[in-house]
Amino acid sequence: MVEKVEEMMYVLFSMMLGNILLGIYQEVERTTGKLLYLLIIPILVALIVLPRIEIGDRPFPKFAMNKYKFGDFETQQLLVDAEGCKILKHLELIPDKGKNKTTCHLDNIKILSRLGRSFYLEKTPLCKPPWLCSPLNFIIPSNHILSWSVITPSER
Repeated sequence: MVEKVEEMMYVLFSMMLGNILLGIYQEVERTTGKLLYLLIIPILVALIVLPRIEIGDRPFPKFAMNKYKFGDFETQQLLVDAEGCKILKHLELIPDKGKNKTTCHLDNIKILSRLGRSFYLEKTPLCKPPWLCSPLNFIIPSNHILSWSVITPSER
């Protein structure tokens, strides 16, 4: 019931904002001002409305990130170079056996974002009971990640 009330408030807010924008548009005198105004409206609508749209069980931004594999997807294995191994050892995600390996891997990790110069990753530790553990979010520079294998929806 609370979700329905929130959605109705959001719809009412959107309608009010639309009426205000329409009123401002009617007051703009010059043609260039109207053109500029017509360019600003879609940008504002996209910034306000798109984050609220849900496709399936996730909001639109996460859906788009997952669809194009920019982020928000799970991997079976993540392969990193020697510097990446040092980062993972420092975070205690892989055991430090004293050997300097040229590569190492991390299983069952979620790539939250791979845009830019760094990967934003999430590792959920194995705990019993699972609600006692919170996921560990961390960053590894993208030049230290060699490859990853993706879990397809049919493999879950």
